[in-house]
Amino acid sequence: MSIHKVFYRSPHNYDLEEAGDEASVKDFGPSLTVQSMAEDVDINVIMKRFGVTGKMPEGLRPPMYGDFDEVFDFRSANQALINARDSFMSMPADVRARFGNDPQLLMDFLSGGEENRAEARKLGLVVPEVIPVPEKIQKVQIISDGKPTAGTTSSSSPAGGSSAPSST
Repeated sequence: MSIHKVFYRSPHNYDLEEAGDEASVKDFGPSLTVQSMAEDVDINVIMKRFGVTGKMPEGLRPPMYGDFDEVFDFRSANQALINARDSFMSMPADVRARFGNDPQLLMDFLSGGEENRAEARKLGLVVPEVIPVPEKIQKVQIISDGKPTAGTTSSSSPAGGSSAPSST
């Protein structure tokens, strides 16, 4: 019968780096990653495009702020909170970071009044204000200060005086 010698590992006789190299895969073969699509899937590029176009990605909508009459019990209240948290987490990362990834800070900001409205519009949290276009053009009157402009002569008005514009 032969005696089998057992190897005991200790910090003095075992090299972690060498053991890791022995256990690792050395050759993966050629890369299958399509590098031509790297820019299209980079999150930083996607967010910059969003900043340029100003269009929200599909499926996102401004946060809802209001009265929830359909909350009747504990379960529906929990579901309303879960939906609010999910809506907050679906917002762009830089907007969430602005509020410390805390939906309550967002709600405090939105309920802050008119002083926060401009920044909320810039962040895309508030629907932009629509400026109504007048249906009929109002009367436009040009008022002259009486001084001659370049290329015109003023023989009827004295120097420094003013003459009333004639309307036809």
